[in-house]
Amino acid sequence: MFIARVSRGRTIREFVTGVLFVPAGFTLMWMTVFGNSAIYLIMNQGATDLANTVQAGCGAGPV
Repeated sequence: MFIARVSRGRTIREFVTGVLFVPAGFTLMWMTVFGNSAIYLIMNQGATDLANTVQAGCGAGPV
């Protein structure tokens, strides 16, 4: 209902672009940047402290 009100006076192409493709593109770029940064840190700097901490905490029972 909200999207229908906002998109009043727009073409179907503009609606589909604004509702589907723009958020999907933003999410793709976000995951690419932060995913690659995380992979880089793990491969080149050995940043595995968080993973080890989480694994150690899982066996300790509920937090």
